[in-house]
Amino acid sequence: LHWPADCALAFAVPTRRSEFERGMDGGHRDFVPRLVEANPGRSLAAIWADYAPMATYALDLVAEARGLGAFTETDVSFARWSRLLHVHPVVVLFAHCRRGEPDAVEFAGGLYAVADVANAIPPYFSGVLDFTVCYSLQLAAAIKTRASRSQLILNKRETALDQRLALLRQALRLLAGGGFSYPGAIAEVRLALIRGGQSR
Repeated sequence: LHWPADCALAFAVPTRRSEFERGMDGGHRDFVPRLVEANPGRSLAAIWADYAPMATYALDLVAEARGLGAFTETDVSFARWSRLLHVHPVVVLFAHCRRGEPDAVEFAGGLYAVADVANAIPPYFSGVLDFTVCYSLQLAAAIKTRASRSQLILNKRETALDQRLALLRQALRLLAGGGFSYPGAIAEVRLALIRGGQSR
């Protein structure tokens, strides 16, 4: 079983305007430049205004998660995320994944190839790694080779950040009530969503 205190929530996606603007610095970025590319002719301030409600929702989740006893960190670097793996049995990463050759995960300091991400995981790690904002099969394969005892939660297709935040919020509430593992709580919330959709 898991409790919120077993969980570390690491946010590499921007949760504040300064982080968002920094996402345009240098050439080793993808998340914010992709948003800019998708919005030709619009200023960075206008694009931030569209994204800001997502950042606010993320910070609301951070506050609730801390209140439940979970560890949270925003603007998380690759080095900081890798250290969390030595302390917490459940590590949830909210990060942008760039598809390519190779795929890469974007942390606060820039993009890291999936091989580097996998190699940062201790081979003996037997906890839960939640990468469900990412959707890289390359990452899944690399992690299972590196840390075969870990429990990996990772989607086969892209997942909207707002949906993932909402799902995690409900899962943490279930964990706070007791009786669930982290993967079990995630599965329970997903099942409830499916049932709710079928009943409409």
